[in-house]
Amino acid sequence: MSTLAENHHSAASSPPHRREWRRTAAAILVLTLLVVGFYWKLTLSRQYTWLAGDDITNQVLPWWQFQARELQAGRFPAAWDPYVWLGQPLIGQAQPGAMYPLNWILFLLPLRNGYIAEGFLHWYFVVIHIIAAFNAFALARYLGCSRAAAILAGAVFSFSGYVGSIDWPQMLNGAIWAPLVLLFFLRVLHGTRPVLSAALGGLFLGLSWLSGHHQIPTFVSWTMVFLWVWAVLRDRARWRNWTIAGALFWLVCFLISAAQTLPAYEYGKLAQRWVGSHLDPITWNQVVPYAVHTRFSFSPSSLLGVIFPGIWEHVDPFLGVTGLALVASAVLLGWKRLEVRLLLAIALGGLFYSLADHNFLHGIMYAVLPLLEKARSSSMALFLLHWGGAALAAIGLDLLIVTAREGSWGWNSKLVKLLAGLIVLVFALRLAMVAVKGTYDANLDDRFVLAGYAAAALAGLLAWLRLEPERYRLVTALLIVLFAFEASNVSLVLLMPHDSETQRLEPYRKLRERTPVADFLRRQPGWKRTDVDPETIRYNFGDWHGIETSAGYLASVTSNLRDVPLHEDPWRRLFGVAYAVRREPTAFYSEEVFAAPDGIKVFHNRTTMPRAFVAHEVSAVGSPKELAGAMNAIAAELPAKGFVLGNAAPKLETCPELSDSVAIEVHRADFVRLNVSAGCRGMLVLADLDYPGWEARIDGRPAEIVKAYGIARGVVVDSGKHTVEYRFRSKSVFRGTLLLVLGLLVVAAAAWVERRHS
Repeated sequence: MSTLAENHHSAASSPPHRREWRRTAAAILVLTLLVVGFYWKLTLSRQYTWLAGDDITNQVLPWWQFQARELQAGRFPAAWDPYVWLGQPLIGQAQPGAMYPLNWILFLLPLRNGYIAEGFLHWYFVVIHIIAAFNAFALARYLGCSRAAAILAGAVFSFSGYVGSIDWPQMLNGAIWAPLVLLFFLRVLHGTRPVLSAALGGLFLGLSWLSGHHQIPTFVSWTMVFLWVWAVLRDRARWRNWTIAGALFWLVCFLISAAQTLPAYEYGKLAQRWVGSHLDPITWNQVVPYAVHTRFSFSPSSLLGVIFPGIWEHVDPFLGVTGLALVASAVLLGWKRLEVRLLLAIALGGLFYSLADHNFLHGIMYAVLPLLEKARSSSMALFLLHWGGAALAAIGLDLLIVTAREGSWGWNSKLVKLLAGLIVLVFALRLAMVAVKGTYDANLDDRFVLAGYAAAALAGLLAWLRLEPERYRLVTALLIVLFAFEASNVSLVLLMPHDSETQRLEPYRKLRERTPVADFLRRQPGWKRTDVDPETIRYNFGDWHGIETSAGYLASVTSNLRDVPLHEDPWRRLFGVAYAVRREPTAFYSEEVFAAPDGIKVFHNRTTMPRAFVAHEVSAVGSPKELAGAMNAIAAELPAKGFVLGNAAPKLETCPELSDSVAIEVHRADFVRLNVSAGCRGMLVLADLDYPGWEARIDGRPAEIVKAYGIARGVVVDSGKHTVEYRFRSKSVFRGTLLLVLGLLVVAAAAWVERRHS
């Protein structure tokens, strides 16, 4: 059976001519300019921004700001974040994308007034979409599509649907590598350097996991599981070859992704995660409730949003009239081609899975397939619709041109008639809407009617192609422009507010304003924490400004924080939460010490304890559930008395008051050095959160860390002067990084093997 890909292989069996390389380079340049032009609001204007979403301003930008400071200070990776929730593992949270190479480039760019420049952030977003377009272009070219059709594939993948409507960069970065994963799987399927192709497919899937968010990599990974199983069952005579290739694919994927997935797995077992605002947080051994999956299910009525802009829920399914017509052409004209059926299966599989609340098979997959339940938003599986749809649109365009040049107009004529019917339907509905409402809603009605105009334009272009098939190049260019025109009424409207949209931009403007409160807190002596009222400041104030806080805006935190009531006064005193940022005083924070012009104030409590101290009377608490009661029992005698979580307390000595002194010499994200003078044997307490990976040394010798007060770091020191150092050396990060390097070596070895055989 001849396929587009096989035709492409025969043409590519000899070394490509220099002219072919020039044409490909020219096509890539055109595609780049198309993406840059499409996102003109970011590249050619200073009036718009994509940085308006709540999660972008409250979470993502503060994460990035912290990482940029750390990386430019020569500290990589930024594995520990000391500025939120008494300190949290950064890489373990995954979403900060600390191990994603594209982020490193952004973080190394020059800061402006100490912060990441807005222009760099805008271009970063555009570069993500350029990479997405390139990868879809590469897949379409491998499938034998013309360069012009491959440009269309890049536009469809980059401008519409999931990639065109999602603003979370960590989720976009996990999606844009999917075309290359599929490309190299198809190369294995066709026997094209199967060893290297399997390794490269695993590499790009592993890179997808490095992006940070697990949702799209989970969907892509399970899709690839099904494809590899299908490949083995399809060719049972060579099942060993397919099994070996699949094993190499998954081995490389695991090795490359390990730098992110191993720390995330470690953190996941020790953390609690909020999976819905209406539910309590869950732990790793608890499945995401099915009610969450159905709550974030795609709705059948939103299927109209495939061609009508603005009709969607959770994820925009838009392909446009042009995109959908070309996908239909690929299916009807190229059904005998294996790649068409595979792409259609991927697209429909994603659509089918996304309808969780209307599909009993989704529930079976949720219950049976491991870890699939962790991807809580089933509607996000619509990404697969556009993953397969972009390549199908390119194939459909080429097939329409072929039929036109051959004079065959069976399907083409039917398509023009369908478009004519769509035009009539759209304008009839438009008149009915006006008649029923009696008013005109520009935001809805105009975008709805655009589908009718697009159908008319597409019908006209197809009719022109029938009359003058030799003009196919010009018609192709106009079809690409028509699709971009349709997509611009979704992506550019949805993601990028204008400067005048003050309500949407208010959170971002608050974030970018110079904050007198932060300047005041930086000037205060000592190592004190701040309690930031979330009703006053929503974004992660600590990460953004480099000020340690007792809470933050996160999707998850370590579970040991659940065992202690941090909002109660004894715990605030213990962890040195001396300041509060809010508009009104409280009983604990009653002394006003600063007031900003915008009404935000800083209040102080002078009874909080120093960040590090020595306790001499320590008892043991056997269960985390007893921590709150143990603190209440000794609250009035802090810091002389303390307790540890465990079966036995360390043996200490009591000595006269004021015989101990502790000074913090260095306090960085991953390193703390203290100079201690103890009057007698005691427990040195550093009021920072304990977590696997923290190591202690006393005078250069390893020391055991005890869980002081259940969640803080403590070490036992003898009388006299000592230097105590804490370093964060996460074994999961170290092992994951080593495995990543090993994965790159495996890919290099696969390339060497293929070169020897070729």
